[in-house]
Amino acid sequence: MFARQIDTEFSSGVRALLHAPETGIAAQSGEAALEAIASALPALNELKERTLSQAMGPRQRGIFEPLIETRLDWAAGTLGRLAERATVEVDDASVTARIASLRQDAAAAWHDPAHLRRLGRTTVEELRYQGERRGWEPAETDARVRGSLSDLYAGAVETAIGQDDLDGAAGLYEHARAIIDPERQAAINRRFVRAREVAVYRDIDRHLAGIPIEPAGPPGLEIFQSRAAELAPDDASNEVQVRIAKVAEHAHRHAERQWSRQQAEAGIAAFDWIGKNPDRSFLAIPPDIRDWLAADQWRGLEAFYIDGRLRTDRDLFERLDWQMIYEPDTFAAADLNRHRLSLNDADHARFAGAQKAIVEGRIEPVLARYNRLRRGIDWALQVQGVETDSAEASEARVDARNRLDGFDVIEGRAPTGVDIDTIVAQSTDPAVPGGGHLVPVAAGDLKCVGGSCTRGGSRGTTGMYHMEGKNLCRSCAVKQLGMENSPADELMKTLKEFEKR
Repeated sequence: MFARQIDTEFSSGVRALLHAPETGIAAQSGEAALEAIASALPALNELKERTLSQAMGPRQRGIFEPLIETRLDWAAGTLGRLAERATVEVDDASVTARIASLRQDAAAAWHDPAHLRRLGRTTVEELRYQGERRGWEPAETDARVRGSLSDLYAGAVETAIGQDDLDGAAGLYEHARAIIDPERQAAINRRFVRAREVAVYRDIDRHLAGIPIEPAGPPGLEIFQSRAAELAPDDASNEVQVRIAKVAEHAHRHAERQWSRQQAEAGIAAFDWIGKNPDRSFLAIPPDIRDWLAADQWRGLEAFYIDGRLRTDRDLFERLDWQMIYEPDTFAAADLNRHRLSLNDADHARFAGAQKAIVEGRIEPVLARYNRLRRGIDWALQVQGVETDSAEASEARVDARNRLDGFDVIEGRAPTGVDIDTIVAQSTDPAVPGGGHLVPVAAGDLKCVGGSCTRGGSRGTTGMYHMEGKNLCRSCAVKQLGMENSPADELMKTLKEFEKR
């Protein structure tokens, strides 16, 4: 009983060493397997001695030892087979790495035919050596040699194409075509077609970039299209012609941006020149700057000479202000330098700060508050039937901005959402304390017949609310409801229920 137990333990130890699912030698491969095999024999001898030491006397040891030797012979045979397998794996990996290295060398030296031939011969030698060692049939070895040579030369041709040396690539391809696999040839042919098309687009784009840009304005799209058509190959397909047209459109847009950028740079340069030459006439600005200035930039310079400071163009301000809130992406792409002479320092700094916040994706508290204010103003004016681009609307926005800008100083704290809504109401609603922007009725609108209006107080204001069978303006509606001192948000919510539909 004791002898069987010892023999079973020894057998289990041998199997674990050789065939354990994760740690056994059979589970290893390549270099790891060879290292494990090298350490296996000492481990087996140690297991043998440990097992024999458990024998009770020479007689029992004499019984155990032949059994153990038999099992060790089996283990040695297994180790031999595993070593042979691991050696093949190591050799195969070595050949694979060697051939991959040869292909990289071929790609780097595609322009040297003699070196390519040497690399090809080395590839053949490596594969034939592998075939002999693995016992491949000659046909299999030849097939592997042809495939590897195909990959080597095809990779060299593709590298030449990728480096835009189409003539060199074509010469190498012509020399190596017979070696390259037909499927790989088809792929290379497609790459040649694409590369030649790209070369055409690139050459046309380079020529179009040379079209001169004058201060009077960028060349028209038709000039770019005409030049591109002249440069297009005679055999260009419809698809290529369409793409060439897109290249012309892109070049035209680039010229427009370049022209606008040149104007912007001229404006900044003119402003700097004036700062350095305050006693000289702006007509003395150097021609290379002066010729690029647009009419609005000249107006800005004239205003600066008259007032001693830059003056904001209100139409430009309104456009940028609207974009800042409703089209932030368009606003962020605007070139403020182009408008530097049409914005005073404060407005330019305000818009520049907003642009920076939008581009960086930051939530700027000042911009967030103004966003709420501007949208609230526009909504309130729309409810009152006021065109947002009218003079009344502009005045209301100016009033609201002034109130918002002065809030921190007056109140000693930043405005809350309720504060901003109150400012909106004050700037658009005459019924709110501190307000005062009544909206005259447009021709054909319903007139208010409320108490103060019928007595001539604000006669003619738009009757946009309907209460108790009467058309009332905002002022009269607020008085009718008795909400003169109600919070702005509550007032606006209540009035909305009486809006004429």
